[in-house]
This record gives sequence, structure tokens and C-alpha cells, in this order.
Amino acid sequence: MSNTFLVITLVFVFFVSVLKYFEDRFCLACLMRGRQIGSVILGATVVAMFTELLDGIYSGVHNTNNLFVLILPLTFIAFMFLHMHIYKHRDNQIQSSELNFTVKTITSLSDVLIGILAATQIQDSILSEMIFLGILLSYEVIEQLSMHIVHEEGFRRESKKAYSVFFKLFLSALPLIGFAYAYFIGISEAASVIILALYGGTLFSVIVREILSQERKMMPAYFLSGSGVFILLFFINNLLF
Repeated sequence: MSNTFLVITLVFVFFVSVLKYFEDRFCLACLMRGRQIGSVILGATVVAMFTELLDGIYSGVHNTNNLFVLILPLTFIAFMFLHMHIYKHRDNQIQSSELNFTVKTITSLSDVLIGILAATQIQDSILSEMIFLGILLSYEVIEQLSMHIVHEEGFRRESKKAYSVFFKLFLSALPLIGFAYAYFIGISEAASVIILALYGGTLFSVIVREILSQERKMMPAYFLSGSGVFILLFFINNLLF
């Protein structure tokens, strides 16, 4: 990893950790233009996922073991059935409690994965690297939007439980921990592909749930504007680099 890419990656991972620490003080969806911002982010993430993330997963799969491609649909199916199970509960308190636990667990695991992927999935150009890190960052933002819309009142009640400063710092440092593990200890190419596929399947399930959600309607013009930005970046990255 060159010094330039190392600095960019470290700044990104540290920024994500700072966002995690202050996420309980900031509600993106509650902003006056929260719906517009969410639509732009989802539009950009959808295009980036198909043009960059899935391409990277399939390239890695074909270089290691073709069976790893099954991780993508299996991860998506697992999350689909998990949410089906949660929403079958008629008791709102049980439903909210399980949803709260699921989102927090997934968020914590994805934070570690983001740190690992930032260290292992280094791109071949600055623009490609920025696009990939943008995908990782957008997933963090989409998670924050998910926490706002799913069983909002029950989830908010659970989320307001106070954490110790040490525990909050530990959760916020998960991206840094994942990065440090991958950078100093190292991860095999096969393990890196598996992690990327797990991340891709999780991201795909979250995006589908967000787009199909009945609780927050997408705004087409903003969704398309976010998509257009990443389509333009894709052309620039592939034609100029």
C-alpha cells in the first residue's frame, strides 16, 4: 500500500469512527431535506454497487473459488428471512426489541468489515479508491436511515439507553480495529473475497429494503441525480484511467 493510499484510507476509517461516536446526536432523516438526501445517497449507492462493488466481488471470486459467489445470494436470503421472522411478531415490544438487537449487531459487524475492506480492497487509482470508499461510507449513512424508519418509536426508545463512555468508544473504534487487524496481521485473498461478498450481500439486502419500504417514499429526481453522479464517475474512471 503506497503512502498516499494509506493516508487516504486512514483518514476515511478515522472519519467513519468519529461518525459512529456521534451518530446518536445526529439524525440525517430528521433534517428538513432528509428525504432528498436519502434519495440521492440511495441512487448513488445502487449504481456504485453494480458498477464497482459487484464487479470487484466477481473478479475476486474468479481468482479464488467460484463457489464463493454463492455467499452473495445466501447472505441476501438470510437477511430477508430474518426480517420476515421479526415482522411476524404481533407484539410490538418484542418486534422492536428484536429489530433493535438485529440492527445493532449487523451495524457492529459491518463496521469491522468496513475497516478490513478499506485495508484489503485497495484500488488501482485515486478515483477508483475514492469511489470504493464512498460506497463504504454510503452504507454507513443508509444504516443510519434504516435506524430512523424501522419501528421508529420502539427503536428510539431502545436506542436511548445510556452506554458507558468506554463501551461507546469501543463501538466507535470497530472500523479502526478491523483496519488494524487487516493491515498488521493480514488477511488471505480468499478471506478478503468472502468478507467482500458478505458485505455485498448485506448491502444489497439493505438497499432493497430501503427502496421497497412503505414508510419512506423515494424522490425520483433526487434518486436519479445521485445515480447520474456515479454513472459520470464510472465513465471518467474507465475512460481516463
